[in-house]
Amino acid sequence: MISVLFFGDIVGAKGRSRLKRDLPLLLEKYHFDFVLANAENAAHGKGITPKIIDELLECGIDAFSLGNHSYSKNEVMWLDPSKPVAFPKNLIGQFQNHHTVVLEKNSHTIALMSVMGNVFMENTDASWADELQVMTQVNADIKICDFHAETTSEKYILLHTFHHKLQAIIGTHTHVQTSDAQIYEGCAYITDVGMCGPFPSILGRDVDEVIRRFIKREKTHYTVSEEEAMLSFVVITFDDEYHPNNIKPYSILPNENLLEVINDCDIMNLLRR
Repeated sequence: MISVLFFGDIVGAKGRSRLKRDLPLLLEKYHFDFVLANAENAAHGKGITPKIIDELLECGIDAFSLGNHSYSKNEVMWLDPSKPVAFPKNLIGQFQNHHTVVLEKNSHTIALMSVMGNVFMENTDASWADELQVMTQVNADIKICDFHAETTSEKYILLHTFHHKLQAIIGTHTHVQTSDAQIYEGCAYITDVGMCGPFPSILGRDVDEVIRRFIKREKTHYTVSEEEAMLSFVVITFDDEYHPNNIKPYSILPNENLLEVINDCDIMNLLRR
């Protein structure tokens, strides 16, 4: 059996802090072959920096996917291209060709791909469908696509178009975990894995600021909430022929103990060391 742990969008310092605190505990108790995360909101709610990527690598994450905020921080331009970070292939920017990360562990290879939706998203220069036709030809035992998109319907279109070429499709961007995790004709799927970020909040942002912007029409900054963080992730298991046999979502609130919440779940029992 091969297992993959995938964390939803990491939002700001609170999201990073919760992840750095709880992930080592999770890895100490359970075995995962690969640990992945979407990090596009990790730096103050928008973008990444080389320093933050290194910090998250040190806490146990193997590779990262990004999204529409990939280039929000100028420091990203100094990111070492050899770092395991997948930028959306159809998002205009310096790292467009760094769209797939291939990892090998214990004689298993996994490819993490990143593309963005075209609906309600800016700065995309191509259809994700055209890009994935080429991207899915990568040589790997397990192929996972992080589809960073706004609408549920577009994510289902990708599922029904590429389920035969991918072993897993993980939706990100909307920051709210959906209840539709499933195995569809040999492909593990969830519309959105959720976020690792402040809760309560409005998708990780300060509640009062967002209300002032949308209700009172005030001009505001993109301020990340100072509330404590929740964790959202999925665990996907694959059989020895690399077919997914389970996908299980988890959403851990700030006042909940991670290990107590997941301890009684059947899928985690499969992963005990």
